[in-house]
Amino acid sequence: MSASAPLGPTPPTPPSLPDVAGAEAQNYLDLQGLGDLKAAAAASPSDPKTLRAVAQQFEALMVGIMMKSMRDAKLGDGLFETDQTKMYEEMLDQQLALTMSQGRGLGIADMLVRSLSPHGPAAEAAHAAYQKSLKRPSPGTIAGAIAAGTESPAAATAVAAGSGALATSPADFVALVLPDAQAAGAALNVDPLALVAQAAVESNWGRQIPATDEGSSHNLFGIKAGPEWQGRRALKDTIEYSAGIAERRREPFRAYDSVAHGFADYVQFLQGNARYADALQQGRDGESYISALQRAGYATDPAYAAKVTAVLRSPQLRAAVDGLKNVTEPPIF
Repeated sequence: MSASAPLGPTPPTPPSLPDVAGAEAQNYLDLQGLGDLKAAAAASPSDPKTLRAVAQQFEALMVGIMMKSMRDAKLGDGLFETDQTKMYEEMLDQQLALTMSQGRGLGIADMLVRSLSPHGPAAEAAHAAYQKSLKRPSPGTIAGAIAAGTESPAAATAVAAGSGALATSPADFVALVLPDAQAAGAALNVDPLALVAQAAVESNWGRQIPATDEGSSHNLFGIKAGPEWQGRRALKDTIEYSAGIAERRREPFRAYDSVAHGFADYVQFLQGNARYADALQQGRDGESYISALQRAGYATDPAYAAKVTAVLRSPQLRAAVDGLKNVTEPPIF
């Protein structure tokens, strides 16, 4: 026998499967594909294609366990069964399990995708709860404070005077907006403190908010009133950047009845614009979310993300949140 001759039958090469996510195991021996899929899932855990590929791999694992249990349930070995035939049977079962999970599969992957998707039942339930919360005064809004009999005198004076201001300090501002930021964060699957930081930059901690003749516009995110906006408007001087050059302009901004409705429109504004889809895929990573917003063109200021990130990391924000933890029941985080 030649030294180069095989010692036994050569195992067949498993067939390649369609590339569903661009990075996945194409057959059960494809360790490189599994490694690529793991890297893709870590880089973008909410990407729909990657999520489906991971769900299909999980379904293949479940089907493989089921098939192995069926093989183990037999009463004895067949007449012609050997260790080699058992090895080939196991290889066939694993490949069949992976093949069966592709396409429509058995439905296990579909259930996982619906459960884990940012637009699945969990996200829809959070959004529905958020919309329901708009039907009653939020404890973090001026209206809610009046209903509870705990309105801040400074905030009442600001509104009565026709000013757009809603707070006089970072601590007051965080106490005002955090409940609505938490609800909006749940609806968007975004760190609520990132929303507080963004609102703080846009409104100078609630001190500089566009105002109408009736008072504050409650517009904490600088959303302008374009031709599509059918609600009230508030004019305000603002700084815009064109080719890196700052220009002062007087622009119309959307006006809302409350802070809660301002946050609700912010949620709808982002979810209704495809350009912000990448930002909403960043999960609870607040800094990545803000950076993605800037890349999508949310603001013209080239330093916008750096400013919001600085507030997100600031001791003022942390001190304000820690102060609320000491007086809030149950704990806010």
